[in-house]
Amino acid sequence: MTTLDEDARAKLVENERIKLSAAFLNGAAVAIFAVGSFAPMVTAMAQQHSGLFPFVIGLVSLIFSIYTHFQARRTLRDLKP
Repeated sequence: MTTLDEDARAKLVENERIKLSAAFLNGAAVAIFAVGSFAPMVTAMAQQHSGLFPFVIGLVSLIFSIYTHFQARRTLRDLKP
C-alpha cells in the first residue's frame, strides 16, 4: 500500500468514526425527546388533573434534546474533505 492510500484510508476511517458519533448523539436526542417530552405530555393530556409538573419536565427535556441534536451537528463539522 502506498502512503497516499494509507492517508486516504485513515481519513475515511476518521470520517466514519465522526459520523458514528454524530449518529449516536442524534439517537440520544430522539430518545430524550420521546421519554422526557412526548410521553409525559401525552400522559398529562390523558389525565384531567396532572398539574404543571409534566409540562415543565417535558419542556426541559425538549430543550435538552434540541441541544443534543445540535451537538451532533457540530460533531459533523470535524469531517475531513
